[in-house]
Amino acid sequence: GEYTIMTAHFHLKRKIGYFVIQTYLPCIMTVILSQVSFWLNRESVPARTVFGVTTVLTMTTLSISARNSLPKVAYATAMDWFIAVCYAFVFSALIEFATVNYF
Repeated sequence: GEYTIMTAHFHLKRKIGYFVIQTYLPCIMTVILSQVSFWLNRESVPARTVFGVTTVLTMTTLSISARNSLPKVAYATAMDWFIAVCYAFVFSALIEFATVNYF
C-alpha cells in the first residue's frame, strides 16, 4: 500500500565560545602561569610557593564554577577531564617545586 511519511530535520549547533572564554582559556593560562614559577630564582622560595598555591586554588575555583554552569550529570564530561588534566599539571608543578626544594 501507500504510506505517507512525515520528516523533520533538526539543526543543532553548539556555541562553544562561552566555554572557551569561561573555562578552557583560563585553565590553559593557569597551567602556563604554574610553569612560570620554574623561571624564578631557586632561592626565592616565597615567590615560588605563592605561584604554586595560587594556581592550585585558581584551578579549584575554575573547576567548581565550570561545573555549576552545566546541567548535573552522573558521568564525567570532556570538560571535566580537561580540567582534571590541567589540575594535574598545576599540582605536579607544585609537588615538583617542593621535592626539588627539599632535596
